Amino acid sequence: MVAESFCQNHQNDVEEEEKKVVEAPFILGLQPSALVDNVAHVDLSLLDRIPGERGGSIPVAIEELEHILREVKSNSNSSDDDNSHSSSVMKTMAGGSVANTIRGLSSGFGISSGIIGACGDDEQGQLFVNNMSSNGVDLSRLRKKKGHTAQ
Repeated sequence: MVAESFCQNHQNDVEEEEKKVVEAPFILGLQPSALVDNVAHVDLSLLDRIPGERGGSIPVAIEELEHILREVKSNSNSSDDDNSHSSSVMKTMAGGSVANTIRGLSSGFGISSGIIGACGDDEQGQLFVNNMSSNGVDLSRLRKKKGHTAQ
């Protein structure tokens, strides 16, 4: 009787574990550090005052990023005054080639996709998580770390 009870309990445990198993995404992308893209329509003169090449990408310290974003906002505000740009609002979204591809596969094609990596516990990290999850990307393998995202 004890053996039957043990076997039945063990069988129930196995069935419960099987229910907990979640199927892995069909495609997993590896992006060790979450990245965030800030996209804005700005006057070309601004690009001469900030580091990097037009159309390029470079890693910057958080202080430099904050300086660049202030410059972009200032430029956007002055552009609004002369109505030279109808779309001067900055857009911020999860970025990096892997994240962009995974997000596109998930939202555009309905392909089960996930990302492996880490993001910071800051506002940029939360933006990355919100943007990717709202597009159906599995984030069960994304880890949060203390500090800034992509630093």
